[in-house]
Amino acid sequence: LREPDAQARLERAAILLAEARTVFCFGLRSAFPAAYMLDYIRDLIGAGSVLADGTGGRGIDALRRIGPGDAFFAVSVSPYTRLTLQAAELAKAKGAKLVALTDSPLSPLAALADATVLVRTETPSFFHTMTPAFAAVECLAALMTAHKGTAALGAIARHEAELHAAGTFHQPRA
Repeated sequence: LREPDAQARLERAAILLAEARTVFCFGLRSAFPAAYMLDYIRDLIGAGSVLADGTGGRGIDALRRIGPGDAFFAVSVSPYTRLTLQAAELAKAKGAKLVALTDSPLSPLAALADATVLVRTETPSFFHTMTPAFAAVECLAALMTAHKGTAALGAIARHEAELHAAGTFHQPRA
């Protein structure tokens, strides 16, 4: 995220996501939490979002409704999941914009993408890290919210009021 063109990449991706009618969020395996977080935040700011999460093997089924005016937010890092790539190809074929969150400009997702956000995943251990992907999604969320302006702030306020009224969170006694 500190590469010279990272800010421009984030801004381009955020604009595509903010201006999309609906964003279909897709990430499998270790990439799922980053896709989930973008879907969650889009809901908070009152923006159309679909989490195509693959539960029960139906993830790609959500793409029946994707088309021009929509965006597909795909998260995948090496080794790239075949179903994520197939879903990205389908979304592109149906006219959606593709925003890829991936680990290399040479990844198969980057080759398809209208906007690419690159993150590093290397660690000294056997397991790769997804922490930079979460940081990138948080940046995208802030930029999308700023792009949406007062409409997003109003949606957040309504959402918080509804959660408070439902008793979702613990309220300490006065």
